[in-house]
Amino acid sequence: MTSPDPGDALQAIAARRDVAAPAAVVVAHPDDEVLGLSAVLPHLKDLRLIHASDGAKGAVDGAGPEARFRELDAALSVLNVTPAARICYALPDGALVDHLGDLVERLVEDLAQVELVLTHAFEGGHPDHDACAVAVQAAVARLHRDGQRAPERLEFALYRREPTGVALNSFPVDAEIAPLALTGEEQVRRVQALAAFESQQHVVSRFPADREAVRLAPEFDAAQPRAPGALLFAGADPHAEGRWRTAAARFLATEA
Repeated sequence: MTSPDPGDALQAIAARRDVAAPAAVVVAHPDDEVLGLSAVLPHLKDLRLIHASDGAKGAVDGAGPEARFRELDAALSVLNVTPAARICYALPDGALVDHLGDLVERLVEDLAQVELVLTHAFEGGHPDHDACAVAVQAAVARLHRDGQRAPERLEFALYRREPTGVALNSFPVDAEIAPLALTGEEQVRRVQALAAFESQQHVVSRFPADREAVRLAPEFDAAQPRAPGALLFAGADPHAEGRWRTAAARFLATEA
């Protein structure tokens, strides 16, 4: 099986053409895939959907992980998406950076089965999202290093800090991206799919209905500091970014 050119996959996504190659979508929590890829998921015809955590920490009003996955079921139904496989690693929600070794070990096995992987951008919006970005990059690098077939990497944007506020579903203007301006029908389905996440409306209701963004995943150094306070959802702890970077650097040292 020959890996597709990532540029070809990106062009297909931008044009809403179906992608027949085996693909994995790796996300931190149930709902991330719909927030970032509602217009893309229906065109991934051989999809493995991988959740690093069950999203238990983000549940509200007593809604546990089972409820969150039921909400995901409803959202995928709206989008007419039936994954070939759904996998949950059930690593601790909110602390994925402390379990990067386990996450990469699992991903190496699962990503060897696909030709394309889409995951979170390394954008500083959520610590778990960035952990997935680090883990996918590391898993793909290990597959290359071991002489195994490795999938091409694409990434999607959710949120990041900008001087003027929080940027949603977008990359910096100088990025080479496939900006997905959603059609009217896609917007309706996106809104309906996000409405299925009843326990997450305090988060998903903030996101726009008219756009998503996907690009070729660049190489990045997770040990390098970002701007102060970049981890938007780390709370008021001024040391959260430093602890995250320290944990990531500890993991990266084992991969060197």
